[in-house]
Amino acid sequence: GEARFRRHPERVVTYIVNTNVNYTNVCVTRCDFCAFYRAPGHEEGYVLDASEVVRRVRAAESAGATQLLLQGGHHPRLGLEYFEGLFRAVREETRVHLHGLSAPEVLHLSRVAKRPVEDVLARLAAAGLQTLPGGGAEVLADEVRRAVSPLKCTADEWTRVHEVAHGLGVRSSATMMFGTVADDWEHRVEHLERLRTLQDRTGGFTAFVAWTYQPSEGMVAGGRRSPATYLRLVALARLHLDNVATIQASPLTQTPGVVQLALDAGADDYGNVLLEEHVVHAAGVELRATEAKARREIEEAGYEPVRRDTLYRKERA
Repeated sequence: GEARFRRHPERVVTYIVNTNVNYTNVCVTRCDFCAFYRAPGHEEGYVLDASEVVRRVRAAESAGATQLLLQGGHHPRLGLEYFEGLFRAVREETRVHLHGLSAPEVLHLSRVAKRPVEDVLARLAAAGLQTLPGGGAEVLADEVRRAVSPLKCTADEWTRVHEVAHGLGVRSSATMMFGTVADDWEHRVEHLERLRTLQDRTGGFTAFVAWTYQPSEGMVAGGRRSPATYLRLVALARLHLDNVATIQASPLTQTPGVVQLALDAGADDYGNVLLEEHVVHAAGVELRATEAKARREIEEAGYEPVRRDTLYRKERA
């Protein structure tokens, strides 16, 4: 808490109204923890065209969304042209901030396109990508990644994508999904140290957010980590990531009471007020939050709720 107030002296907690659009659920990585993906050829697989994405974003905009989190599966046949067309349509036909594609998606796209990551990110940025979300990090320790997402990128590859993005002026967030049977505190500290080291080089991370693995029937074994474990991680992140401005809470995976405690443990941002979400929802999580509910929970914790944009700039009325 003290470290949080040294960096953010005001009793203010920020949040953003966000819409998630998952452009496809077709994925070849088969991560054990994911209930969202469908294998190529599955009857429930889909790919959204640009007009459908724009339609969904406009609907969310009318409800107050200012950010689009655009992510999806690792589709074996979606190339650069699909994403360039999609990004241009979103930027030309809506006003939302385009926060899109995780590092593993960028790496997958570079393989599909047979082009270097630098070229892929440069073309995506030219087409309208504004910031890169931190998804796909899970825990940045290869021992863990081999156990839970062996077909995804390595820890070094995840880090490199973000470093390249930062070099192009595309800032990013950093995440950690912890609590599978494969990770422990040693791995979580390794993850935080990787982020801290990269941030020293680039300064490109806007924020860090951790969430607990949400087990569901048929997925990798493992139990929910206790609220105390989550709160300890929030506190550790605020202390260890002294070069990252914002620590974000996780209302999508924690109960309101735990989120409020996280604000005292070091978090200064409530996170996303979601208007559409499918990946976590597919794992049976029903902790969606409306803006009014988010503001009420922040106020009940003793803080002033303030809207912000994707770059964490406050938007006081």
